[in-house]
Amino acid sequence: MLSITLKQLEFFTTIVETKSFTKTADLLSFSQPAISSNIALLEETLQTELLDRSNKKKIELTEDGLVFYEKAKEILANCYTLQDLPLHKSDPNTIAIGAHAIPAHYMLMDVMNFYKKSHPSIHFLLKEGSDFDVLNLLDQQKIDLGFVSHMSAAKSWKILPIYGDSIIIGLPSTPRYQCLLKKKPTIYELLEKERIIWNQSLDSLICDYLEQLGLQKDSLNIVGEMNSEQLAKTAVIDGFGISFLSKISLKCAIKSAEILTYELPDSPVRTIKVVYSPKKRLNRAGKDFVDFLNSKTFDFEKCNR
Repeated sequence: MLSITLKQLEFFTTIVETKSFTKTADLLSFSQPAISSNIALLEETLQTELLDRSNKKKIELTEDGLVFYEKAKEILANCYTLQDLPLHKSDPNTIAIGAHAIPAHYMLMDVMNFYKKSHPSIHFLLKEGSDFDVLNLLDQQKIDLGFVSHMSAAKSWKILPIYGDSIIIGLPSTPRYQCLLKKKPTIYELLEKERIIWNQSLDSLICDYLEQLGLQKDSLNIVGEMNSEQLAKTAVIDGFGISFLSKISLKCAIKSAEILTYELPDSPVRTIKVVYSPKKRLNRAGKDFVDFLNSKTFDFEKCNR
């Protein structure tokens, strides 16, 4: 029986390319312990070390690791080719899009509805996935455009930043938290005293922000970790604790009074980008849609999902 999984190959190749376990966890929407344990299991299965751990500050490959990386990339490339995702057709009015969860759930529906009012013949095909998944679909020419928040590899993508998604803290909408906010606590008082739901989809961004505050993730009272924005938001609404969340994802929850918010000082911002590959020539529909996004005709602040 085959003991090596494709997920382990994805974990390993992404670690090599990002040179970071943390960034890999962020890109693939897995916890860092899950990434580490899978790599350890992979090395145990192969009975060899793939990563040189003598240098704690830098991830380097062993000789076996280098050979394995080249083979793993070849296997993954073949798997992506075999994936017959029905995302792209030759129809000149079709735009195939891959999107990270935030633009997929909270931005694109409003954008597409707005655009179709003046372009009724346009047909959108939408695929949701992690940033890593979307970039791979682009690389395999399975989609025309990608909407992502984080990019690891220094490839010659064409990139159009379209929206700065501010990060805030979401709190349960209960009398206790309403009273707490009236007291105007500092960010330190909030983070050091309250139960934290860790939003893994913002892992590296929040770790960097905490470092600016002189805090560490390990010093917080983390009562749970969620690997998606929606799970973290639901946990806050259900009263499990407070969490760092995307501001655009909370608009409806704020309007319906399901959630309270705390604006962060010097709030971190996650930039949503439209990305497309120079390998694939956009059709006229795709070019017109990119021009529309670049024109700033649509106000993303009006997204209301």
